[in-house]
Amino acid sequence: FTVDEARPVDGLQLLPAAVGLRDLPGVIVDEATAVDVSHGKVLDRDRLATSGEGPWPVHGPDGTLIAVYEDLQGRVKPAVVLVG
Repeated sequence: FTVDEARPVDGLQLLPAAVGLRDLPGVIVDEATAVDVSHGKVLDRDRLATSGEGPWPVHGPDGTLIAVYEDLQGRVKPAVVLVG
């Protein structure tokens, strides 16, 4: 967050979780993968097409943040799932 985004206490507002993760390299998945992600499945890393060390915000086809995944020895696992 930047100073330009600062607000006085009486002007605070709740922001979507995705805003706090915007500096992380996220991925958008197809509907079938979104279902597996929303169920918290451990996946092969290539299924998310991730790069780097993570963590990775995972968004559904409509752009909604579903979960945050992290590395698991060549696979990926959910650190947190946000749907349900």
